[in-house]
Amino acid sequence: MPPPGGEPPGGGNLDGAKGSFGVRAPDPFRVDVIIGGEHVSGATGRLVTHSRGLNLRTGELHRRVVWESRTTHREVTIESTRFISARTNTAALRFAVSARHAHHTEIRIISRTTLPGDAKTRRACRPEKVSVGFNIAEASSVMLLRTRRSCRYLAMATTESCRSFAPPRASGRLGSANPLADPAKMPFLDRSPTAPGVPGLSPIPAGGEGGGIPIQTPPAPGITAPAAPPPRF
Repeated sequence: MPPPGGEPPGGGNLDGAKGSFGVRAPDPFRVDVIIGGEHVSGATGRLVTHSRGLNLRTGELHRRVVWESRTTHREVTIESTRFISARTNTAALRFAVSARHAHHTEIRIISRTTLPGDAKTRRACRPEKVSVGFNIAEASSVMLLRTRRSCRYLAMATTESCRSFAPPRASGRLGSANPLADPAKMPFLDRSPTAPGVPGLSPIPAGGEGGGIPIQTPPAPGITAPAAPPPRF
């Protein structure tokens, strides 16, 4: 950053004796969350809870924020884990976002890993952009800069990944966790034309595929199956 009161000496040189230059780099920890077109911030809602803790053993900073919208009463929980690396050029951040009262609502997570384009920063640092490359499929970008006076190169690379999941749906198959498919709770599933006096029909044994559903089997020797009643129109 330039010193207070004016531009750095030497046309971008922050320290003429040591020959060091200041180059503005992207901020990897600037992440915005938008739910249903509403920006999650203090201006649009209230902060319900906020907590953070540093794990000195793993070097991770954990934060948890619960935000509630003033207009739609949606509740958003943001949990982030930031790795505090000894290398200042390494940034690792994991985000987890969940929402309540937001059925069929779009949630967007935007990472602002771009260089600010204000004129004051450009005049102070005077970097020369050499090349820029990005890959949308892999969510990665690389920027190569070179200082004008010292001709030093600086490469900045960012990689982002995002995953989403939904709670598992109950299956409609028999024997599953779905209470509607439990024969004990739905006795009519076991009702079949296998009552005494109706030969020729026998149910599948217990534990078989589709248990409790009757199937047609050949009649036993010496037993004549009754003829089917004529169709009614």
